[in-house]
Amino acid sequence: MVAVSGLAASDLLPMHEVSTEGLPPEQQFEAFCDTQGGIVDRVPGPTAGAGFATRQRTWQIGRIAVQHGRAPSLEWLRTPQRLRRDAIDHWLLLVHPRTVTRARVGDAWQVIPAGAPFLVALHEPVEFVRPGGDWVSMFLPRDAFADIAGLLDSARARPMLGTTARLLGNSVAMLPQELETAPRSEAPALASAYLALIAAAASTVAEGSPRRAVGNTALRLTQLKRVIHENLGSALLDADWLCRTQGVSRATLYRLFEPLGGVAAYILAARLRETHRALLAPDETRSIAEIALGVGFFDPGAFSRAFRRRYGCSPRELRADALAGLSQAGVPIGADEALVLPLTRLLSRL
Repeated sequence: MVAVSGLAASDLLPMHEVSTEGLPPEQQFEAFCDTQGGIVDRVPGPTAGAGFATRQRTWQIGRIAVQHGRAPSLEWLRTPQRLRRDAIDHWLLLVHPRTVTRARVGDAWQVIPAGAPFLVALHEPVEFVRPGGDWVSMFLPRDAFADIAGLLDSARARPMLGTTARLLGNSVAMLPQELETAPRSEAPALASAYLALIAAAASTVAEGSPRRAVGNTALRLTQLKRVIHENLGSALLDADWLCRTQGVSRATLYRLFEPLGGVAAYILAARLRETHRALLAPDETRSIAEIALGVGFFDPGAFSRAFRRRYGCSPRELRADALAGLSQAGVPIGADEALVLPLTRLLSRL
């Protein structure tokens, strides 16, 4: 098969697609909620039988996930309870090309003009109200972009305005169309280009920001996360070790990680993400046991149980699917088939 770009389909950037359009109307909203993988709390959907036809396509460029979706009007939120359950620690950059949306972070509601980029941190509560139409999302894992963490945190929860922000918004809006025919080989360059553009737009928002204290807190949290990721394979890694080696009090440590479910939950999630990423890597030659040991799982049974709870499959099943190419397949939801890639699993592999 030859793609529109002239490249073979196997040379194109992999795309995951899910759709509720083939389901009976009364099943569509529940199916849509399932595709979100539990990262947001459900809000009342349409009346029974009204239908919720939606389609979402997702690509990965470097450590950035890009999602294009089209759906009816929708309200979604991440509550403190949800944050403690999933420990997703990413920034979310949202662009609604043609619709005005509203968002609440903390007590403040923001009106976001059509096309304006809006950045939120998924480790804190957030609520969105948006009319029907298209959106484009970018998910950026915090641990992958630690060098600009303070800048992004200072720019979050406010519409990005100005020339650079408009350039970013227009570019993000057109990105899904370009990714349809993008070769795999260009993914690293695309990721670098967008990261630079996001940082440039964020810097115009962050200038003169009164959030210096918040920024300092975010910087300290970022430093501690970096230490955790550098020491995942150590049997000594726990809250006590972090307090002793990083000069932080237990009360401060717990306060910093409380929105993420606690220190132990964050360490466990980080170890699971690393094993998940390694199991999907085509050039990974280590055994499952060696991968688990390398990130601090010394009890095979406990590791397998924790992995299944988080990803819904065993490590062996995931590796088998990856070797068979199933992990890259686009899987639409149909009337007789509801196999999807939940958003939590996608974000965990970034």
